[in-house]
Order: sequence, then structure tokens, then C-alpha cells
Amino acid sequence: MPGRGGGERRHPRTPGPGVSRALLPRGLPDACLLQGERALPAVPEPAGLVLRRAKEALHPLLSVALPLFLGRRGLQLPFRAPIRTVGSCWKRGASTMGVATAPPPPTTSKTLQKQYLEAVGAYQYVLTFLFMGPFFSLLVFVLLFTSLWTFSVVYLVWLYVDWDTPNQGGRRSEWIRNQAIWRQLRDYYPVKLVKTAELPPDQNYVLGAHPHGIMCTGFLCNFSTESNGFSQLFPGLRPRLAVLAGLFYLPVYRDYIMSFGLCPVSRQSLDFILSQPQLGQAVVIMVGGAHEALYSVPGEHCLTLQKRKGFVRLALRHGASLVPVYSFGENDIFRLKAFATGSWQHWCQLTFKKLMGFSPCIFWGRGLFSATSWGLLPFAAPITTVVGRPIPVPQRLRPTEEEVNHYHALYMKALEQLFEEHKESCGVPASTCLTFI
Repeated sequence: MPGRGGGERRHPRTPGPGVSRALLPRGLPDACLLQGERALPAVPEPAGLVLRRAKEALHPLLSVALPLFLGRRGLQLPFRAPIRTVGSCWKRGASTMGVATAPPPPTTSKTLQKQYLEAVGAYQYVLTFLFMGPFFSLLVFVLLFTSLWTFSVVYLVWLYVDWDTPNQGGRRSEWIRNQAIWRQLRDYYPVKLVKTAELPPDQNYVLGAHPHGIMCTGFLCNFSTESNGFSQLFPGLRPRLAVLAGLFYLPVYRDYIMSFGLCPVSRQSLDFILSQPQLGQAVVIMVGGAHEALYSVPGEHCLTLQKRKGFVRLALRHGASLVPVYSFGENDIFRLKAFATGSWQHWCQLTFKKLMGFSPCIFWGRGLFSATSWGLLPFAAPITTVVGRPIPVPQRLRPTEEEVNHYHALYMKALEQLFEEHKESCGVPASTCLTFI
């Protein structure tokens, strides 16, 4: 039966012409589809068209459809058509306790396109972690001896002017933190975030993150991006992942990592963050640091913690609660060549770490196109980051050694308890124990 305007009536739950159901959000109820989408009719695109296949491949990465459409006078005005929006209640099923996000579908049910996008998400993080800093450092230097020398000079002037920004909170970008590629990185392993207790935003926190692993993948995914919905799981908290201060000397790369909210693991930087008038600051510190990376052997849980007490002094100076965090599976995504303690190879690694600030680990993953070949693509081992219960800490501007040792012992006990409570649910054998060195 013709309706107003001579158009054919459609069922209220039927999408309008030109609306591709494949490009709508998964799980969206039909009642939330729009009527009147004829306002800008889409140009028909057969399923086998190369352009359409390219647009469908880009859609998961860009999180936006790229339709070709026409209006009145080309693209100047849309056609006049009534638009009626019918909404219904829809909840995605994320609770305030437990796992932050629903687990992704098993690998066997993933399409080849999904598996490809996940591999791209994981691989780009590895390449960025390893090569982005050295590449741009070399590029800025080389350009000084070419006709494009002005680019390097302008950037070096900017670097001089902006030198103190990393120690003053940095420049966090929510746009970078919410990019779709981080959800592909999350689904590749997959990475999960588990909440065991409330962290009220009316106080500050020092989160000790363990183990360091090779690339801190779980911690970056959970605390430096919104792929697992940290801001929904811990409303009001502002996480800051503290990393090696030397990384902020590398041109361009420093600006990139600052956009994630990363900050130098230095006293000046951490004191600045925890001294802010706005509460809810959460500093995440990889306590074991580069030394712990030398023990990132799959299946082992060895932490460099017994003599690491600086994070406890930091918490006491600011009265920030200590929170133990353990990332199960962080050591399983790469294979590591571990040298015996006391060997000349191990001595060389320790000497290099003292000079450069990071450990020269020898590690490998799988090939990009073959699971049986050597490469830099990480193994798809599940990573589950468990955030423990806060340990209240009093504020002491000059904490004594007795106070530091007391809260350090409380922290180690709480971390060990967290490990024992969650190890079996995270695939760790019941006989496995946490080792402190």
C-alpha cells in the first residue's frame, strides 16, 4: 500500500534502502534501526565489486562505514524524507565486578578477515615498540644533511621547548586510546581485565604491575587504552602507566607514547601526578622493570621485588593506597632465551642494562604467515590482568625504613594471595608458586 509521498511502506524494523546490515553494530536490536534513510540514497554496490570489498575490509579498523551517496544537486542538499527513530533498551552485559568485557568468539568461529585484523593489531604494536623510536631518531638526524633540514630544525626547537612536558603530566589523547586497532590487539590473545574490589575515585593509588614480560602488552592494553573499558570498570580513575624515562628522549616516539597517558618512571614525574588537586590518580608501575624482563620465561612466575621498595616510599609520601596487579599469561606470548645466572652472557645483559636502562632480551614469536616458523608475531596466549584489593597507606612526608619495610611486606603478601586466588582460573597449574628475587 503506498504511503505518504508515494513511497512503499516498510516494516518499522526493516532498514532503509542503501543501509547495509553488515555495517551496523553487532547485537544491535532491529528496533533501533532508522526509518527514512532515503534522505541520502546510497549508490548501489554489487557484492563482488572491488571498491565494496575494500570498504568492508577498512570498516573494522576505522569503525565507520564509507558509503557512496548522492543528494539533491549532487552532495549539496539531502532529499526531504521523514526520519523516525525507534529505540529499545540494550545492555552489552558488562558488570562492575569481574571480567571487564565479554570474551571474543573462539578462533575457530572467527572469519579470516577477523583473524587478519587481529594479527595486524598485534604485529603493529610489536613493530612500534621495537622500531618506532630508533627510526624517527635516525630520520631526524639524516634529514639535517638534506634539503629537508628545516623539518628537523623545527622539530628540534619544538623538542627543546616541550622538554619538560612528560614530567608534567604529558598530553593524553582519548582519540588515540579509543582507536579500533586496540580492540583487535585485545582479541588476538585475548586480553582481559578483572576487577576484584572497588577503587573509589576519592583517593590516589599506586598500582604495582607484575610481571614485566617482554613488552608489557597486557598492561598497555588495559591501562593505556580503552579496549577493555577501564573507565567504565573503574569510574573516576585516571591511569598513568610509568615507563623508562629514556623513551621520552626519542623524537616523535615521545609524543606518541604520551598520547596514551604514559609518563616517565621518575620521582619528579610521579610526584607531580600524585600531587594534583584532583583525586583519582592511578600510577601504574612495572616494579620489576627491565631486570625482570630477563626472567620472562613461559610458564614461570619469577618477580624482581624483594629489594624494590621505591614504589612503597612513593605511596607513603602521598598517602596513596597500594594495589597489587598481576597479569597472567604476560610471559607466554614470546619465547625467551634465558642464560644461567653467573654466565658471561647473563653478565653482558646486566652490564648493558646498567648502561642503557633496558635489557637486551633474546626472544622470538611465530611467523606472520606460518605458525611453525620463527618471527616477531606474538603467540596467541590468553592474558588476564587481575587488579587486587587496595592496601590503605598513611601519608608520611619522610617515611622511616621500618614503615617502608612494613608496607612492603604487606604488599608482597597481598600479591602472593592474589596470585594464589586466581592462578587456576587463569590456566596456571595449582602446584605453581610465585617466586621473589
